[in-house]
Amino acid sequence: MSEGNWGRIIKLDLAGGGTTMHYGLRNPWRFSFDAENGDLYIGDVGESGANSENVFYSKQGSPKTNFGWGTNSRPPALDQEDSQTPIVGGIVYRGTKMPGLCGFYVYGRNAGGNIKTLKVVNGQATMRADSAISTANLSSLGTDSTGELYFSELTSGVVYRIDPN
Repeated sequence: MSEGNWGRIIKLDLAGGGTTMHYGLRNPWRFSFDAENGDLYIGDVGESGANSENVFYSKQGSPKTNFGWGTNSRPPALDQEDSQTPIVGGIVYRGTKMPGLCGFYVYGRNAGGNIKTLKVVNGQATMRADSAISTANLSSLGTDSTGELYFSELTSGVVYRIDPN
């Protein structure tokens, strides 16, 4: 269904109402806009099977998109993995302390593993890599007012800053 409250990203009008911007998602666990260009990145948690954990991308200004959950016609994802550990959507780094990471989308997996990075060029993922930072139970990634990266872990309740060293 193209309308309703399930599996959608809705643009809210503070004066009242909302408009569905994208739909066909199962469980968008963290999404963010690139602060530089407004592009949208979505971590969509799957249900079961191969390639059910997805990172989706939508260029700023793109029309409403059906991401096809529950169908056999999902659009290409920036990254896909199996459903053993849920994906945690992240953020595009725009800070200054790590210039080599600028413009990369940083994300991870909830049940452990290394924080991952990828860069989008012409709508396609390039330069995918695992960082050297391993997490036990990643819950969220974010930035401070200067654009520097942080992540939190659910089991420890700790927020960590990612530094260049």
